[in-house]
Amino acid sequence: SAARAHSSHPWHRIACPRQMSEPSPQSAATDDPKREKTRLIVLLERACLETAKVGKDYVLLDCDNHKNFLMKHKRNPSDYRPDILHQCLLILLDSPLNKAGMLLVYI
Repeated sequence: SAARAHSSHPWHRIACPRQMSEPSPQSAATDDPKREKTRLIVLLERACLETAKVGKDYVLLDCDNHKNFLMKHKRNPSDYRPDILHQCLLILLDSPLNKAGMLLVYI
């Protein structure tokens, strides 16, 4: 079935770390050296991080605080959501993969 095929997919195991079993210290010593360099690369594409001079200061633009500024410069305010990027980074950096040194995040 489709559900069974999905649950055996390796990405599903990464997305659901509770289902992953911890490797025993004995098996870690006999693992292949290439496995030590295995990493998950996460690319956060289209993360709209833009600074602009608003008043006297340069600020990171966001849709809540700078809606008028963005509309004045003919920009779509819904594209400026650094809070979403922030939440993604919090989740990724707190993940078991990152704590094991197996995660690379690019923005």
